[in-house]
Amino acid sequence: MALGKDLVERIERDVAGVYLNGVQGLSMLEFGDQIIKYTQQSGKLYWQGRGFAHTSVDINAQRGSIPKDLSVFADFEAWHNTFDVVYNAGTTEHVEPYDAQYTSFRIADHCTKPGGVMIHAVPCVDRLDTLGIFREHCHYYYSHAFFDTLINKSGYQLIDRGYTQQNLLYYAFRKTHNSVFMANRDLFLANIAVRHTSPKGALSLRIARLQDNNYLYQNSAERLEAKRLKEQANQLAERNRKRVKNPQTTMIVENNRQRLKSN
Repeated sequence: MALGKDLVERIERDVAGVYLNGVQGLSMLEFGDQIIKYTQQSGKLYWQGRGFAHTSVDINAQRGSIPKDLSVFADFEAWHNTFDVVYNAGTTEHVEPYDAQYTSFRIADHCTKPGGVMIHAVPCVDRLDTLGIFREHCHYYYSHAFFDTLINKSGYQLIDRGYTQQNLLYYAFRKTHNSVFMANRDLFLANIAVRHTSPKGALSLRIARLQDNNYLYQNSAERLEAKRLKEQANQLAERNRKRVKNPQTTMIVENNRQRLKSN
């Protein structure tokens, strides 16, 4: 996702409000391979330029990101209490399967130092259902109820909440020394809204065509079914192409068709 100027400035403000001695040398973990929209830089280059020791993780390992899967907790076990800032801007909503939503947020908690800051800017189900914003963007949408429950059950300290100019739901909170990531996985998942799961829907077909990198290697049931349908369409197109490539066969078929019409 391309990050707008207001979101970037909000992240900087909320981090500076916690780390009063400045951000120089602070360690930052970025979920996904982000682009800063108004500078056309990668998130890595931008945040390094601001003084952060920056690490990004993305399943496709582009623009200097480390190839890690947010659905696999073991990929991040070595990073326990490592980062001063962990931020997720338009990434976790793409993590499949549904149960792995819990894993991805648990990873954020696991990687954040006690006293560190977690920031999430993600699609909101209320804006989707009332205004159609971020329709067909993802399968999973969040809400104030989701984040309020997460903060309460985990013992986080709220820093900021609201919406960005891109209509992303924004939450920043601090992991205290007493914070423990919420243990009730079912309650966590119950607060995530699920939309656009039809295998023939626009989202799933886009995933099948591999035009959305966040889904590239995710083997959800929706993606696999959509991929199967796409492969069927490709096979049919290839058969038709081979027929056209043989002009003699095409001519015989056409002559037979004309004779049938005349009879």
